[in-house]
Order: sequence, then C-alpha cells, then structure tokens
Amino acid sequence: MRILRKLCLMAACSVIIQFNLSAQEKSKKDFTFNIIPQLDFGMLQLEKNSYLYSPTGILGFKFSKSENSVSGGPDVIAGSLSYGQDFFSNDYSIMGEKHFHKLGAFGKLVAGKNTFLLKVDDRGSKPFESYKNFEGLCFYARKIIDSNSTQLDIGGGLAATDTGIVLGGLDIFIVPLPMIHFSYKNQIIDAEAEWIGMLDAIITLFPESMFLWRKTDFPREGG
Repeated sequence: MRILRKLCLMAACSVIIQFNLSAQEKSKKDFTFNIIPQLDFGMLQLEKNSYLYSPTGILGFKFSKSENSVSGGPDVIAGSLSYGQDFFSNDYSIMGEKHFHKLGAFGKLVAGKNTFLLKVDDRGSKPFESYKNFEGLCFYARKIIDSNSTQLDIGGGLAATDTGIVLGGLDIFIVPLPMIHFSYKNQIIDAEAEWIGMLDAIITLFPESMFLWRKTDFPREGG
C-alpha cells in the first residue's frame, strides 16, 4: 500500500458539520466540547481512463480550554475514528486487488507548547486482514512559532509498520522518524505542510465554510 502514498495528485471535497456542546453554566467559560462528523470524497486519476475513488466517513471530537481559563489540565484533547474505501475503475489494480478498506483512529493532546500524537491505521482488501496492514505513529512535538495565522512544530517519534527492512534475519517494524509541521491560515486559505518520513501538503480554500475544497500533494515516485 506504500505505492498509493506516492501517487502525485488528489482532489477531495469535504463536508464538515460541527456541533458545539458546552459544560454547565458554572464552567461554561472554561472549555468547549465539539463533535465533528465529516464526509470526504477523493478522486485520483491514475492513467488515462483509470481512477481511484476514496469515500471516507470521520467522526471527530475536540475538547479545548478557553484562552482565559485558569483550570489545570491539557489545553486540547482531540480524537477521531474513521472508515473509508479505495476502489479502482476499469482494470486498474494494486497487487491484483481493486477494492481496499481503510480504518483509522487518531488522538492528540496539547499542553502548552507540547503536543503528543497517536495514530493507528489499517488498510487492506479486508478489514483486520493482517497485522502487516497496520501502521502506528506515536510522536512528540514542540511548538516553535505560534501566532494567529502561522504555526511551526518540530519533534519526532516512532513509526510501527511493515517497513520491508530485514536485519540479521529479523523484520524491522519500528523506526524513528523526525516530524515537522507548518501551517498558515486566514479567511481565504488554510495551508498545511507536514513531514513525517515523507512530505504531505494540503491546501483548503475558504476553511470557515461548511463545504471545503482541498488539494493534496503527494511526492512523485523517486521524488
């Protein structure tokens, strides 16, 4: 499945509906709790008449303290669960398969300038088909730049996946990786670039709208 990540261009349309749930009146000003259901649909042209279609459903939540809160604990706790499918048109396939399932879980904790991330993904022709289809990431990052429009985080962590690396007859499933995350946002554009082993970039137009248009760039083969 690493082949899919090296495909060069993907356009996606997302519909996000956000529900705000507040604490009781006594602590209403201290934090907010958001439930965020999201639907994504991606389409990627592989060859002249072959396409990859990727519908995905995501249910996310976010707990965040207000700027003036004096209570202790993390500033942000966020997470999500997702399920999606990748399927190919015409006769295109990967390893003889034309249909793949995607399962994902994500967690994020922010305390001051410190961020902890945990992510687990499963992608295969069947859900939970093999442990080799699972990928796990565990990262720590420190915020270097933090303004209303610009953020820069630098850190590192561990990735657990089927790397294909064999040392002394042993398969290596855990590798250290650096992490760099940069974002810029205003009312017209929301741009993010993240490097965790390979570079991913996402540009979202009109990020405050319910209907979002995104362009995602993946590195080319050998790039």
